[in-house]
Amino acid sequence: MKRFSTAMWDFSWATRRSGDEAEYANWDEVLDQLADRGYDNVRIDAFPHPIAADRNGTNAQDFLILPHRNRSLWGNHRAVTISPRRDLVDFIDRCSKRDISVGLSSWFIADSTGRRNQVCTPEDYTRIWDETLACVRDADLLGSIEWVDLCN
Repeated sequence: MKRFSTAMWDFSWATRRSGDEAEYANWDEVLDQLADRGYDNVRIDAFPHPIAADRNGTNAQDFLILPHRNRSLWGNHRAVTISPRRDLVDFIDRCSKRDISVGLSSWFIADSTGRRNQVCTPEDYTRIWDETLACVRDADLLGSIEWVDLCN
């Protein structure tokens, strides 16, 4: 069994990229720093609820992620727009090039569409994760995924 040195970047990897919360603005730089510190795995929010189609079968490219209410050191504290599908593939690809594997999870953070409220049943979880993993597979990056944590 392989052991990992795992960093948890939750949803900050995608939501803290601009303004005064821009620690993750340059993914290449922060991933190089992560590898330099000896980490070989990063756990992130894959945003499966906005990546997957909604109940009506509609896909959206961009999502306005609402502010994280807790004034902690992670998460966005103002509304930010992300492109979850494009960002996830790009980020995993950058990890792969550094031999950093990825653990996927989700905090089901709030966005302006209320998509997280559509995830209620085991079938809903299965559908959104199946679509998210298909997105990763279609980019030929499934080999970089170490595990999937269905819900943080």
